[in-house]
Amino acid sequence: MKILFIVDWYYPGYKAGGPIQSCVNIVKLLKVDFDFYVLTSDRDHGSALPYPGIFACKWQTGPNGESVFYCPGNKMNLALIRRIIEEIQPELIYFNSMFSFRFTAFPLIALKLINYKGKILLAPRGMLHKGALSLKSFKKKSFLKAVNISNIFKRVHFHATDDQEGQDILRYFKKNKVNIVQNIPDINIPFVDSSKQKGLLRLLFISRIHPKKNLSYILNVLNSGPFTGAIKFDIYGDSESDDYLGKCRHIVSNLPSNIEVNFMNGVVHDEIVKLFSKYDAFVLPSLGENFGHVIFESLMSGTPVLISDQTPWQRLVDYNAGWSIPLDDFESYKVAIQNLINLDLGEHRKLSLGSRKLAEEYLANADFKRKYFELFKIV
Repeated sequence: MKILFIVDWYYPGYKAGGPIQSCVNIVKLLKVDFDFYVLTSDRDHGSALPYPGIFACKWQTGPNGESVFYCPGNKMNLALIRRIIEEIQPELIYFNSMFSFRFTAFPLIALKLINYKGKILLAPRGMLHKGALSLKSFKKKSFLKAVNISNIFKRVHFHATDDQEGQDILRYFKKNKVNIVQNIPDINIPFVDSSKQKGLLRLLFISRIHPKKNLSYILNVLNSGPFTGAIKFDIYGDSESDDYLGKCRHIVSNLPSNIEVNFMNGVVHDEIVKLFSKYDAFVLPSLGENFGHVIFESLMSGTPVLISDQTPWQRLVDYNAGWSIPLDDFESYKVAIQNLINLDLGEHRKLSLGSRKLAEEYLANADFKRKYFELFKIV
């Protein structure tokens, strides 16, 4: 069976975060069972220049044996899509974004015009979550209204990664079929034993510096102290908005001397998994995640997490793996941070073991290969 992914970004891209890793992990898991082809942009999210070392508009072999076609934006047209469909003759086309015009809406229009008869599957990747829709809401809701009127989603099956996302999809696409299959995370992450020092918290943020990821919220928490002890907070991520980055830097400029904040560049996925060993906790007060690859990776490494309740990771306290706190409970974030500062090595090790246990239990119950095999066969 031939499967064509039409996605905004793919390997070696990393700036769009989890959605890239979701597709790479699907290919890695099922490369023996299906023939994968990927039509994607020739540059990373927000980058002006193409990836180094790739050949635009030519098929080349990806990291897991898949065939990848890197396409400059001005080459994405009806003729190209028609040619690729005729060349490959895919039985299934998989989309990885809800609101992309170039790599979702336009290709769906093109498929309708060329009368494509195969199956169509779309993963919204959390973009229909209420938190995600609250940003640029008029533009997104106008898009949803337009695609419903145009009927270009009529033949689309949806891939949701949890029950909540399934409900989010059906709120806007009541007549479409939805299949729920969990995200495939990176499982090759070593456990890192704790090296926590009492009175010091080494805190980590890895994500896009974007209002959805809500970095400014945790900075405001830190600024609301006082906190007893020292905090070293390192922020890894590329900014998509100079205004939002400026807002975050302004908050940092007012922090007390016992809190050190460092803005780092974004890092490729292979480097992310090496970072956790240097930190005591990972923080992500996101407005909404359909999975949160980096949350899983933190747990798998044994690094406890402090996150919002707008992700699927809800049982953190039960597992002694961290905290999942509503964003309207500002004081509880302060309490959690002070608790983390106060932990000694032995107490923190219990959190590390609980984090790893939660991640391992997720993997044990997942049965990814069977579920994805069925997903691609039944839609």
